[in-house]
Amino acid sequence: MHRGKSWPAALIAGVLTWPAAAAPATAGARPELTDLGPGAVIATNGRGDALIWSGDAQKYLVLDHRHHDPVEFPFQGRIYDPVDMNERGDVVTGGHLWHDGRLTVLQDRAGTPMVGQALNDHGVVAGHRSIGDSQVEHPAILRNGVIVDFPGWQGMTAGRAVDVNNRGQVLVDLYDESDGTQRAVIWAHDRITDLGSIDGAPTHGVAINDRGTVIGYSGFMRPVRWQNGVLTGLTDGLEITSGLVYALSERGDIAGQANHSPALWRDGTVIFPAPGRAGRATAVNERGDVAGVLERIDGDWAAITNPFRWRRGDTRVYTLPGDQITWSTSVSLDIHGRVLGSTVLTDFTQHIVRWNVPAG
Repeated sequence: MHRGKSWPAALIAGVLTWPAAAAPATAGARPELTDLGPGAVIATNGRGDALIWSGDAQKYLVLDHRHHDPVEFPFQGRIYDPVDMNERGDVVTGGHLWHDGRLTVLQDRAGTPMVGQALNDHGVVAGHRSIGDSQVEHPAILRNGVIVDFPGWQGMTAGRAVDVNNRGQVLVDLYDESDGTQRAVIWAHDRITDLGSIDGAPTHGVAINDRGTVIGYSGFMRPVRWQNGVLTGLTDGLEITSGLVYALSERGDIAGQANHSPALWRDGTVIFPAPGRAGRATAVNERGDVAGVLERIDGDWAAITNPFRWRRGDTRVYTLPGDQITWSTSVSLDIHGRVLGSTVLTDFTQHIVRWNVPAG
């Protein structure tokens, strides 16, 4: 958000500009910090749109990347379900869909409900529903007002559709109710592709991009990538004992954590944006920028986390003066390299903060 736009006073707590804290990088443009006031970030997309909870207004608001006034998101209660926002600014949250400024119950034309978990740019919703009197979750998608149920694979019908790309490929997590077997598959146009397993471990999908590349896990904290029919362990052959994956770009960059440090997997190699620092990389954009949080211990017990952004070898760590930030949750990153996150200050209030490093 640029300063000087017409935003409600209830949302704006102030606009501040401060230098970055010391970081393992060369000097450059100072990051601009914008405090959007009390609240929390719920969901974002690559354009820079965001669904937030405004602590002052006590309501959900949708922030437009074009810097128009926020629009009220008329959801009653609090959102606890997974939330996804596509590049059109549509939002799916549990049993509701936000589209063209309207919030509707997530259901087909016959009134059959489902629970949404992911949303592509064509409006296809991936999620799950219960069939009949059963409480077992079954993967399903909602497309053009019609719910399509997962047809089953090798006797397994229970699970969730966890992501869907713009080609209509659906990433599905399945489980066998009888023996607990877990498997991730791709479901596309009545064709089901097994992602396989490493050493027979359970597989779990996290995300699928428009190229059909998948990230997920095969076993505990063993991240994997499935690409062109091959399942590869991202930590195999490396001195990495554990890993996590959070985000996947269209070009195939993967943001995550390796040996408790932020990590970027790119072209078969692992890049550490902050070597030797604890933390995690939670976002990667189509320019190859990476964002996340770094952790440090203050005194005997207090863990302080600060957002960072990495671009072409330059890591910037963002703070407020006097370490007013005590911790930050997972942060997001738009195509322009702006970092958006929820931050808790030393007075224990949670604020929405955006950082931007101007060009230069």
